[in-house]
Amino acid sequence: MDGDTLGVRVIPPVVQFKDTEVTEVQRMSVTVKNVSRSSREIRFYSPQDKSFTLKVKNPAKPVAPGLEVTAYIDYEAEAEDSRKEDRIIVTIDGTPLEIPLVAIPKQPELCIEGPVDFGHIVANSRVVSHQLPLVNHGAKEGEFKFKYTGKKPIMVIPSSGRIPAKTTLMIRFEYVAKIPARFDEEVMVTLEGQPPVPLQVKGSVEEGSLELLDIDTEQILPCVHFGPAYYGTDKTQAAILYNNGPEPVAFVAVLDEDAVGQEVGLDMTKSMMHMLAMRGEKSQGQMNQLTSLVTAIPNQGTLGPYEKTGIFFRFSPRWNPGKMGFKTTQQPAPRQEFAIFLNIKAVGASSGYQTDSSKGDFVKSNAEG
Repeated sequence: MDGDTLGVRVIPPVVQFKDTEVTEVQRMSVTVKNVSRSSREIRFYSPQDKSFTLKVKNPAKPVAPGLEVTAYIDYEAEAEDSRKEDRIIVTIDGTPLEIPLVAIPKQPELCIEGPVDFGHIVANSRVVSHQLPLVNHGAKEGEFKFKYTGKKPIMVIPSSGRIPAKTTLMIRFEYVAKIPARFDEEVMVTLEGQPPVPLQVKGSVEEGSLELLDIDTEQILPCVHFGPAYYGTDKTQAAILYNNGPEPVAFVAVLDEDAVGQEVGLDMTKSMMHMLAMRGEKSQGQMNQLTSLVTAIPNQGTLGPYEKTGIFFRFSPRWNPGKMGFKTTQQPAPRQEFAIFLNIKAVGASSGYQTDSSKGDFVKSNAEG
């Protein structure tokens, strides 16, 4: 077996006393076994350091093959942080063999494994966080410190402190995702009993956007054209809604009733002068509510990172004639133009989340009786 020497086997080859304390006595054993084919004379000799005490009964006769001699070593620490090293001498037929003795006081053993990888995040001016466990495997409380001197919006919480023995503390790293860019920074980590080491913090901040795409070409669709439609009918146009971003996003479709440039119910059968002259007169009919005139299906939902889904727009013009008296002739429904703006918004997104490609989309059509 590896480690056998002079015809004997030493178990363990190094005697270690761990987590020692003042006034506490620890005992370890060491065994020397004869693994040769002949008897061996085995004798133990005490170490020089008085902190170690050897207790053994040396055999008076040679040890037969297969037999062993066990010795006990007691250790009592003299100082709290003292580390001691010594040796036991064992003679095998008069040839000396050394067995190292090591006494290690209680100490912290802190460990944290990186890197801190934020991955792909949206530039929405929000604070994103990532956690790493800081573990103290040792038998003593340990001190830690994180220090970042760069210019990126990186914070470490907590940045310093003490962690009890045999416990784990979650360290939170925060980044303000405001400016689109890749980042690869270093945070210096100082753990008690260890030299300072760099911890990598990296990620990629990207623009996120909701985009409305043409169902055939998958190019950005600036306008949904319904073309001519008759009152009492429905016309439907299909498109693709695309989450061009690395994070899931919830969306909602909302009609913008106050958009600049919106045209609702412009009567194309009358001149502008006639329309101005008729202003204020009681209408002989009216259109259905704007919210029921154009609808999006689905009008809300959630898209995963870079996910696409189908969306349908329905134009439903309705004309409700006004009340007629005995001498009133019912007029035909007017031919009207519509240009209606529909916002598809990312729910909860700040101004950093781009929705321009969907906010500017509008549905355009005309209706006639």
